[in-house]
Amino acid sequence: MKYIIPFILFLSISSCKSTNKQANEVVNSSKIIPQNNILTLSSIFNSYKLIQLSGITFTSIQKVEFIDSLLIIKGKAADSELHIFNATGEYIQSIIKTGRGSEETLNIQDFIIDYDKRNVDILCDYGRKIITYSLEKRKIINTTEICSEIFSAQNLQKIDSNRYILYKQCGFTNDKEYKINIYNIQKNFLENGFLPINKKSSEYISFSQYNNLYKNNNNFYFYETFIDTIYQCTSQKIEAYWYFDKQKYTFPQKLLYKGYQGLNEFIDICRNNQYIWGHINVFEYKDMFFSLFNYNKALYLNITNKTNKESTSYTKIYDDLVTNEKLELTQLIQIGNNTKYCFFYIEPFELLEIIDTKKQKNTYAEYREKFQNNCHFIEKLNLDSNSILVLLEKK
Repeated sequence: MKYIIPFILFLSISSCKSTNKQANEVVNSSKIIPQNNILTLSSIFNSYKLIQLSGITFTSIQKVEFIDSLLIIKGKAADSELHIFNATGEYIQSIIKTGRGSEETLNIQDFIIDYDKRNVDILCDYGRKIITYSLEKRKIINTTEICSEIFSAQNLQKIDSNRYILYKQCGFTNDKEYKINIYNIQKNFLENGFLPINKKSSEYISFSQYNNLYKNNNNFYFYETFIDTIYQCTSQKIEAYWYFDKQKYTFPQKLLYKGYQGLNEFIDICRNNQYIWGHINVFEYKDMFFSLFNYNKALYLNITNKTNKESTSYTKIYDDLVTNEKLELTQLIQIGNNTKYCFFYIEPFELLEIIDTKKQKNTYAEYREKFQNNCHFIEKLNLDSNSILVLLEKK
C-alpha cells in the first residue's frame, strides 16, 4: 500500500544551478509508533564478537570501519582522533595528529574508506578540508581546502575520483547554502546543491548524529532528523527512497518552525508534546533499518523490516548473547554496520557492574557456566579500559 506523503521539511528540493526539482514519489514507507517492547538479541542475531581496543587510551567512539584485517576508528585520544587497530583490537598507530602543524588537523568531522585505492578520506578542520591518507604508504598523499561555498561540512561520501557528497547541518554565511553539496575536488567547485538550509531553525533542530550520509550497495543516501525521508543521492539529483510515516506522532511543521531562543527551549517543547522527536542514527543493515527516536522523555529503538515494511519499537534490550541481562538502550549503542556485522559498543564499567550484580544475587556461577568465554573476557577488563566493540551478525 502506498502512503500519501505529508508536507515534508524542506519541501522544495533545489539545485544551486537550476530551477526547483521535486523529489520522486516515495514508494517505500513504514509506520512508526512508540511501543514498550523488549528486543531479544537472538531473535535477530545468532553470532557475535567482542573486541577490546587496547594500546591507546581514547574516548567517544563515533565511527568504525573495516578494511581487510584493519579497524579504522574515530575516537578522541590525547593527540589524535583517528586510529588504526588490527582485527583483534590491538593499536597499530594513529593516522593524523591533532594540532596546527602542516600535517596536523584541528579536528576530524568524518572519514570514509576508499577500498579500491586503500585510502582514508578525512573531512577535517571543522569541515573545511579533505585529507587523503594512504594505508599502504602510511602517509598523507593529498590535502584540499574545500571551496568557500561549502563552509563547514559535517559528513562526506565519495561518488567518484572527482566528486564527493558533503553534508552541512547549519548555515554559516549570508549566501544560500545547502544540506547536500556535490563537490568537485579536482576543480574545487560546488557542482550542485540540494535541500536549502533554513538558517532560522537549523541551529535548534540539528540533533547530533554521525551518519547523515551513508553508502549501501554502491548507492548513496541521506537522512536527517525531522525530515522523515531517506533520500538517494547522485551528482545530478536526489530522490525519495524511504519514508518513515509517524502518523499522529509526526512533529507538526507549524510547531517545528515556531521559532525558539535555543536548543533547550526546543527540547522542552519536544518532551512535553505527544510527538516523536529526535529520530536519529538510521542504519541500513541487510533487510532492516535500525534507528533511535524519542517520545516524551523516553528513548526508543526502532527496527523496520524492509521486506514487509513493518516496524517495531523497543524500550529495552534483552541481551541473551553476551550478558544475559536486560539492558537500557543507552548501554548497548549502535555506531554502524557493514555487509556482515552491526557494530555496537558498551562501556567496560557497564559489563563489570553487571558481573558484580550477578555475584550479589548469587547468579554468577550459573552465568559463568553458560557463558564461559564472555566471563573470561569481562573479568580481564579494568574500569578505565576503552569501550568494547560488540559485533553482531544477523541469522
